[in-house]
Amino acid sequence: MRIFQSYGRPRKSEIRKIIKARVKAMSKEERAAEVVQLLAAISAEPHFVSSNKVLIYNPLPDEIDVLPILERFKAVKRFFMPVVCGDILKILPYTERQCVGAYNISEPVGSDY
Repeated sequence: MRIFQSYGRPRKSEIRKIIKARVKAMSKEERAAEVVQLLAAISAEPHFVSSNKVLIYNPLPDEIDVLPILERFKAVKRFFMPVVCGDILKILPYTERQCVGAYNISEPVGSDY
């Protein structure tokens, strides 16, 4: 399926709008199935398999939940999450201790990586 016309690359904002609309149109069952497929694809990805450290994010309500990846692999990999501090983006180790940060997203509490 071709989403964009052939004249140039789509802008990030256009891609986000399309994805947001598609995810919003999904039922809970469809979203759960997407998470299962995503988990399987990432688990088999050679770069993921060989990595000890992984950057992941806390999803917004309209995003696919990627946290099952963290739950499945947190015993064998170190996970990190982005944290917005004003105009600065920090990368912190994942901890179960979190606070609500920028954009109303849960962020890990702790020291810089």
